[in-house]
Amino acid sequence: MSYLDTENNYLQKNTDDIIQGASELIVDVQSNDKNPVNAIALSYRGILDTMLEAAEGIGFINNRPSFYTFKNELKKSINQHSLNADQHKFIDKMLFLDMMTRPESPFVKSKLISKKTFESLYTNPTSNIITKLNNIKIKYPKLATNKFVELLKPDVFNQEKNNGVYLIKMETLLKSSANSKNIISNALLTMVTNPGRYANDKNNIEELKEIKQFAKIIVANQLYTKGFTLGAGTYMDLIPSQFLSTNMLFEDQDSPVTYYLQASEASKTQNYFTSTDFMHTFVRNFGTLKPGGFPLLPSVPYKESKFRDKKNKMAFKETVFFTQNDNIVFDANLKFTDYFITTPPMGDPIIYVRTSIQSNGIAGYQMLQTTGLPGKLSEVGVTQSTEDSMFTRSGKSILPKKAEGQFVANNKINSLPEFVTKPIKDIIEQFCKI
Repeated sequence: MSYLDTENNYLQKNTDDIIQGASELIVDVQSNDKNPVNAIALSYRGILDTMLEAAEGIGFINNRPSFYTFKNELKKSINQHSLNADQHKFIDKMLFLDMMTRPESPFVKSKLISKKTFESLYTNPTSNIITKLNNIKIKYPKLATNKFVELLKPDVFNQEKNNGVYLIKMETLLKSSANSKNIISNALLTMVTNPGRYANDKNNIEELKEIKQFAKIIVANQLYTKGFTLGAGTYMDLIPSQFLSTNMLFEDQDSPVTYYLQASEASKTQNYFTSTDFMHTFVRNFGTLKPGGFPLLPSVPYKESKFRDKKNKMAFKETVFFTQNDNIVFDANLKFTDYFITTPPMGDPIIYVRTSIQSNGIAGYQMLQTTGLPGKLSEVGVTQSTEDSMFTRSGKSILPKKAEGQFVANNKINSLPEFVTKPIKDIIEQFCKI
């Protein structure tokens, strides 16, 4: 696998990117005499940023049995014999998002991740995350000048699509040095540690509570939109580490890190992800995306005669059929794919799910109701695998028909490979010693 080859090569040879972060220690300390932020904190931010960027391609946790098993099952479901490095990384991040949005997670227990919160942030035309941002800046003028809040703006996607969804994003940083990132991160931190700094009356408990709650909404928005990934318009790398390592955001719950350690231990079992139908949730939320420029699902060329209803040209056929001769949906070893994608002219991609297999080798597929907005918003942790989407849309939220007999895929895991069963402690120690 190219992913594992890259990982092995990186650990053995390519250490410069990680060590390079240390050079920022000298630069920041020497230039910090006029900066109000602690010099060591600045230096730590620089080293951390460099290490995060360098470690982006490593993904230690992907060696867990549960990650390996999920990917093997996914390949079977989408008729792929292998995944490329970008697909591996993307899947790892989405599995991590699933871990952190399960019922036991403090994000869920605190209701930051919930249907009610989702609706209040993204689908309510009169009270949503944009109106909340605008209103709280008007109500608290000091908060409007907060370095973090200043960078939050309505996403132009709202106007372009006009689909009744309301999103915000962070403006691209003109300066992304360790110094500037730390100042912005600390600005978000003070909304929780010192909300009185932005209140009109620092002794008013309700004002303090409202400011702290908005900081929590900012964190939740990152999870709903891009999860734990980095990229344009996101700010995962600017969320203060204290929000994750302590229960600062969740006074009655465990910290996210404490929960994660428990969940990651459970992820050593093979069926951690495959026993919850997360496969279906994954496809409904992310099946139309192209990590690294390559589609996740098999792509069937669109033909009007194949997909459109003959009597009603404005409607799609309820069921489309394929035979074993259709090699895009059928593989000699993996059999009929559970899902495929097709894209009508001037239209959005459509996912189909397999709903039947006849004994004569004909498989039927129906339009799958997707969830979230591709690349913009997911319903992971909000909408379960067979629940209707939070958005009104066509398609059915049904699971794929289980294959039987001669149509069961031939890719059973007889034994886990060594890179999964072998403890990774020694690899992690190598990384920490760099």
